Amino acid sequence: MTADIAPAPDSGILTPALAQEIAGDTSAIIGLNIIITDADGTVIGSGDLTRVGSFHEASLSVVANQRVESHTAEEAAKLTGVRPGMTLPIIHEGAVVGTVGITGTPSQVTRFGQVVKRQTEILLEQAVVLRTRMTRERVLESLLRDLLNYDPEHPADVTSRARDFGFDLRLPRQAIVVQVGASPTLESVSSSPLRLVREIFHDPQNLSCSLSPFRHVVLRRHTSTSLSRDDLSDLAARIDDVVGGTCRIGVGGVANDEQGIATSYAEALTALNIGLSTGLAPPYDIADLRTEQLLLAVPPGVRDRVKAQTIAPMASTGDWPLTRSTVIAWVESGFVLVAAAAALGIHRNTLVYRLGRISEQMALPASDRRRWLALYLACVADTLDQGGTTESGHARRGDLRHGRHAVRHHDDRALHQGS
Repeated sequence: MTADIAPAPDSGILTPALAQEIAGDTSAIIGLNIIITDADGTVIGSGDLTRVGSFHEASLSVVANQRVESHTAEEAAKLTGVRPGMTLPIIHEGAVVGTVGITGTPSQVTRFGQVVKRQTEILLEQAVVLRTRMTRERVLESLLRDLLNYDPEHPADVTSRARDFGFDLRLPRQAIVVQVGASPTLESVSSSPLRLVREIFHDPQNLSCSLSPFRHVVLRRHTSTSLSRDDLSDLAARIDDVVGGTCRIGVGGVANDEQGIATSYAEALTALNIGLSTGLAPPYDIADLRTEQLLLAVPPGVRDRVKAQTIAPMASTGDWPLTRSTVIAWVESGFVLVAAAAALGIHRNTLVYRLGRISEQMALPASDRRRWLALYLACVADTLDQGGTTESGHARRGDLRHGRHAVRHHDDRALHQGS
């Protein structure tokens, strides 16, 4: 069997850091000194740190012959850097990558020899698997970053690189951004956010990577099966349990090719930013926030002028947030009194009073839907400009929930006095 085993002095598999970790831990466990050498006989790991870097002559014949050798005190004295004990070849994927030596008398080391050899080979295999996995993650992350910053003039060969990993960029995809408020602790790495993300988005065509401990991105293959809001909410809740922080998810539009992926990613980030200002609970889908997206695309100067010309008479009053939320609810309910009153959590008559007051202030007939729509857009723009991406400002739909009892008391009293 040893005929199929060849030395691999330049394999680079058995690194000094790994060798020292194995030798140090194993020495502490069995109570005998362990040394690990590379295929050239240099000690790269030892329970006795003074031996690291020294030459172990016996390892050369062990590597050359691929067999175990034992040395008595007399035999060891004739060799450079060798002490009494046993030296065994370390074999990885059919090649000798180094040796492991155990210092002691033959009666002491024989019972540990094969166990230490096999344990060293197992740890080496695990380290190689981990290194391979980390290399794959780095390559995938590089591919993802190039897709998110796609330059048609310099496409960075993303199509062929993606194909190497089995991803067909001709398939439509949408970007999903998972933003977390804290990184996982060491104890929870086995249930890291990225692992949980991949459990949900397990289709082989879904490309998912971490851009940082706080941001994870999925390029989800778009199919006829709609993206479930419940699945996204469940994912966010599970990540919250792991990291002990707040997880928010933004969803971009559909990209039909690799050139559209960067746009979808930008939309997912926009959805996250807008979503915070709306007061809605995540996840945030750009498909639900197109009005806000369009308004943010308008130059700030134009937006300010429209607001000044449209809502200025009302925006200076102390109850402007209530007025703004009333306009938004009225239009979003389809101009239906019952629905708007329910959204605001107020009595129908209170809503009628509010709408009458707004119509009077703005000289705006209730039947003029176009002007109400313009007023609505100005109110939404004002919400975005005032609330921004912070949670502290009164948000669009947050206004509908904020202080309902106080709002009802205020309006009912005003209604009574106004009557």
